[in-house]
Amino acid sequence: MNCFGVYRKFRERWIRAHTWMVGGSLGACGGGCRIESPILLNRPDRVFVGRGAVICAGAMLSCIENEKREGGSVGEIHIGANCHIRENVQITAAGSVHIGEKVGIGRNCLVSDHDHGYEDVGKFIMDNPITAPRPVVIEDGCFLGCAVRVAPGVRIGRNSLVGFGAVVTRDIPPFSVAVGAPARVVRRYNFETGRWESRAAEPAAG
Repeated sequence: MNCFGVYRKFRERWIRAHTWMVGGSLGACGGGCRIESPILLNRPDRVFVGRGAVICAGAMLSCIENEKREGGSVGEIHIGANCHIRENVQITAAGSVHIGEKVGIGRNCLVSDHDHGYEDVGKFIMDNPITAPRPVVIEDGCFLGCAVRVAPGVRIGRNSLVGFGAVVTRDIPPFSVAVGAPARVVRRYNFETGRWESRAAEPAAG
């Protein structure tokens, strides 16, 4: 066995051990998951991962306190079965981020259900509270290309594809292709004709 073979064998053993250690701290972790190292978790007990999901190195899953709700509450992240979360993806929830089954999220994406406030000009922006969270839903079978930004309150419909670098600020219908900043739907599947049909770049729904 050459040096690379030894490395791969050691790496796989470490990933299995890391998955076992991290999975035990999560709110739920289904069988057959793969969680690579390093990963940053905030309130892992509020992160729920379905069976067979893969979370690659450098991911950040952060559940934070919702300061807008009386008494406060901590957000939740739900990642469905057989999802594939690539390197350096950041998912942040002060309310709820729900990712369906068999969803692919490319490298360097950001999914968040809140923004940072800036209204109080007497404070630095970093000292302003976050905005009120709005739930984010990415339905089953979607694929987000690298460096996509999903804004608060967005629902991405089933089996939709969002192109590289898109900024999704409004809902995307099921079986759609959306690109750009802000994201616009450029193709949709027509079940009557059984074909994907191009469209003039139309705004996402909402």
